[in-house]
Amino acid sequence: MSEYRPLLEPTEENRARGIYEPNENGHWLTKHINDALDYLHILAVSILGVEKSITIDDETKKVSLVNDLDDEELEAQNKDLVFGYSKTSKARGWKEDTGGKVGTKEVDETNIATGKMLEYDGTTDKVKYVVKPSSEAGAGFLLLPYKLWREAIGYALTGYMDVQLQISTSPLFATMVYNIDSGSAQENWKCFSASSGTYIEWDASGMPATDVMGIVYTGTLTLTKGYYARWRTYEHGTSNYTDWLPLGVI
Repeated sequence: MSEYRPLLEPTEENRARGIYEPNENGHWLTKHINDALDYLHILAVSILGVEKSITIDDETKKVSLVNDLDDEELEAQNKDLVFGYSKTSKARGWKEDTGGKVGTKEVDETNIATGKMLEYDGTTDKVKYVVKPSSEAGAGFLLLPYKLWREAIGYALTGYMDVQLQISTSPLFATMVYNIDSGSAQENWKCFSASSGTYIEWDASGMPATDVMGIVYTGTLTLTKGYYARWRTYEHGTSNYTDWLPLGVI
């Protein structure tokens, strides 16, 4: 802690410079005034708490807030500021108040819950909590390797085909969470076409079974974990189903 002794005392240095009061009473008074001021300085520091957000300027001997700014200086920042503390650097001062933000984007916490993740929504310009990334085309995808299973089980449909996907909380599929069928709704169903070499949209009349190499479902599925999935194909417009094929646990 630096001393606060603003009056010149008759020290050897001051005597050499010719700056001192030759009167002994002056010597005594100067020293005791400095002692009193020094005591008041120490007392003020202990009361105000220099170890927190207040500091003493060694040159001006004035007490001030760390990195203090007046109203005009705060307005000039053009930001929402709060007086903060850095755990790493131990520095105190003004910092931008980002509030509930990720980067510069506000967070919509409407559906916040365990197991959800953040996704940017361009329509609202906010970051929101979702089960998994979503878009108009659907979230992620489930790939059903039709050609692989068709050759493995030795059963190939020859006409136009559709596909059915079931997701359940039970390995016996007693309680159904999703029962999705391309025959009744083609949205989000695609297949990899051998003839075109690309993924194409599912047709309302089914797809040529001999042209389908892989089947993809791109719809949004609201799931947490531990759900069982299976799928099967069938001839379009009939009840000629293939066996159920396990998709595993998702």
